[in-house]
This record gives sequence, C-alpha cells and structure tokens, in this order.
Amino acid sequence: MDPASDGMNWYAYSASRPLVMVDPAGMRAEGLNDKQWKVLRCHLAALSKCFQQNPPRGRDWGYEELGRDITRFKDARGKYRYDGELEHYAETMTLFGAFIKMTFGKPSASALNGCCQYDQELAKTIVHEFTHLHDEYWEKYWIPINAEYLNYFPGEDMEMFHEAIAQRFVGFLSDCIGREVRKCCKRQ
Repeated sequence: MDPASDGMNWYAYSASRPLVMVDPAGMRAEGLNDKQWKVLRCHLAALSKCFQQNPPRGRDWGYEELGRDITRFKDARGKYRYDGELEHYAETMTLFGAFIKMTFGKPSASALNGCCQYDQELAKTIVHEFTHLHDEYWEKYWIPINAEYLNYFPGEDMEMFHEAIAQRFVGFLSDCIGREVRKCCKRQ
C-alpha cells in the first residue's frame, strides 16, 4: 500500500521537509533526520576543513580533488539519505561523474543515530564514497599510486582500492578530523 495516497497529509509524510525528503519508490520518504544530519554535517565540515588545511605529503594523487568535492557538497543535505534496509555501510550514485546522492545503510546506524562524536569509520566511508566521483582517474593511476605509498595491490578489486585510498587520507588527517568534529558537535 502506498502511504502517500492513503489520504495521509503529504506534508507530514515528508517529515515537514518536502524540499529535502524524497520518495522514489512511492512507499516511504527518505532523507536524514536532524540528528543524523548533524552527525554527518559535522564529519563533512571537518573533512572539508582538514583537506584544505593539510596539504598532502608527496604526490597529490587526487587528494585535492577529493577535498574540493567534499567541500562542494558539505551543505547539500538533500544529497544524503539513510536507508535502514541497505546492507552496505554506504553507497553512492553518480551519473557521468556527477554526484547524485549518497545513501547510508544499516551498518552506519550506530554512527549516525548515536551522539554527535568523531567516528573514524564514518569519515573513511565518506572519503571512500567520494572517490567514486573520479573512478576513471583511479583506474588510470591505481598501479603507480599503489606502488608509491599504499603498499597494497588490489588486483581487479577497485572497491578495495577505494578503501585503501580512504584509509590513507583519513589516517593522515585523523587528528584534525577528530578535533574539528568535536568542535562542530559542541557548537550545534
């Protein structure tokens, strides 16, 4: 049964936020509640600031592009969703390299639904998902990048390569990200 066509108040159905919530399947509104958005927004803001303030050591290898993308979409609440039925921590939808949306799944529930605090797994996931905006870059350069500093040869598994990139960058920025998330959580 479609709850929106069941005589329900459509404004209430969208949690009083019709510009942020969407219902692509016609069965339930999706979006982040205020608490989830606060946690995610603090992580996005911290990543943005830390990428900008801490230049990479050695070659860039996409570091600046990731920082720019995170900064560009750090306030775009409508681009982020939570789906408790999704089995992955998160997934990103892109179209020709353009960022459409990022959906967080069941494994992210404790980070997004808990109190506002730094969660390194959430930070790594955000960076990992943003690497998908540049898949053609990573596919072209993954062997020289790997040879230079990752000490990891992912074979044909690009997901593991994205994970290694996220681990590298978040590891490099972890102290800064943690400090900035704590500041943001206290302010909001």
